[in-house]
Amino acid sequence: MAAVAVLTTTIDPTAKGTILTFITPATQGCGMACGYCFIDRRGEETRMESLQPEDYSRFIREAADQHQIAAVTIQGREPLAPSSMRWTKAILETGASVGAETGIVTNGLWLQENSALLGELDCSGVTVSIDADSAVAHDRLRRAPGAWERAMDGLRTLTSQGGVARIAVNSLYFKNGISRLLDLPDHLAQAGVKLWSISPMLRYDKFGQPHASVSNEEWIEAIDLLSQRAARYGVSVVADDEFEIHEGARISSAVLRILSRPSGIMRMQPDGRCSFGKEILKSSSSSKEDMFWMPDAGVAEIMGQMNR
Repeated sequence: MAAVAVLTTTIDPTAKGTILTFITPATQGCGMACGYCFIDRRGEETRMESLQPEDYSRFIREAADQHQIAAVTIQGREPLAPSSMRWTKAILETGASVGAETGIVTNGLWLQENSALLGELDCSGVTVSIDADSAVAHDRLRRAPGAWERAMDGLRTLTSQGGVARIAVNSLYFKNGISRLLDLPDHLAQAGVKLWSISPMLRYDKFGQPHASVSNEEWIEAIDLLSQRAARYGVSVVADDEFEIHEGARISSAVLRILSRPSGIMRMQPDGRCSFGKEILKSSSSSKEDMFWMPDAGVAEIMGQMNR
């Protein structure tokens, strides 16, 4: 599973209002082939282009007429890929225009060349997914040679320009995978990154329900050790367990970040299919029960699903 399921690490999960999250089309893919991709595991067909950039903008504006919008975020497939940028620009510009916090999760492949643009678009926060402390390990996980160096170059450029207020790196924690992350805080500090979030790997059962892939004990122990390592370099750690998969886990060494109101969250796929609350984590389907929004429809019916 991909690391950040709903929000970028930079978005306040306790903010009042509705959270809108979007998957952008990726006609040419995301540049990687991660075996644990959240989008792939859900079966989301992100190469579709049923919705155009102006459709996303209209949806956000009409939603803002009906609800207070706390945040507008983009998770997939890769918002900074050249084939996705029209959608990303429209979403970020419109989100900022309605007064929402905006954010993206990116794999970093195209971060360097787009870092100035993100500042111009008033993007509130950027989270870069990096899953290992070396190019060898990260690139092998992502099946993308050069991915680690491009992400780190992008981070250095982004932090030096100062156009984005909140910059973070998110790492996925695999079972027995602590050794893969031990030296990452050093690299983050050198790149000017001060916020590091760590998310637990998820697994799915045959019913499409998500479960933790590591025990509470291992999760807590890993966060404690990685927090101690990060503190040496002035890097703060967030244990990013958005839907509290590790229910009852007591973490004292880092900020535990969970969504306080999961019922107030909506995700839209490029074909107009929508999911809400904790349904976002489940495997996607194309059953008749799915909610769809299309450009010739109003937003009220979709937004009516919120907070139920």
